[in-house]
Amino acid sequence: MFRYEIADNLGMKKKTDWAEWLREALRNSGMTQQDASDKSGVPQATISRIISGTTASPTVENLELLSKATGYPIPLESGEINEPLLTTLLQAVMAEATKRGLKLKPDQIAGVAAFLYREAIKKGKVYEDGEVGLAMEVWLSITRKH
Repeated sequence: MFRYEIADNLGMKKKTDWAEWLREALRNSGMTQQDASDKSGVPQATISRIISGTTASPTVENLELLSKATGYPIPLESGEINEPLLTTLLQAVMAEATKRGLKLKPDQIAGVAAFLYREAIKKGKVYEDGEVGLAMEVWLSITRKH
């Protein structure tokens, strides 16, 4: 979860033709649109709109559900993500948000985690608990102004 949003926040998302991606995912998995709908919970009509190009920017949730159902990964541009570090940061952000009673959207959680990830890579260290809260406040204040 959140891998796509974080890749986007890290500037690693490439312009993806979601219609082509989904056609390829279905072809590789041997699934029909209805099979994918049944397995993922994404309505067949939504899948059809993605494939036809009517929905050029499907929701992250639908992409993740379809990726899991078909076993076909969401494409990311080249660049390796340190998964253990990212997992640690996501957990820290979610814990801090819960502690503060904040109901953050997935893109906000991903944005804060990506912000912390970039800084951790630059500084070569993972943030301490108090620093996660401070970074979250800074990131949220910056993004609310834009």
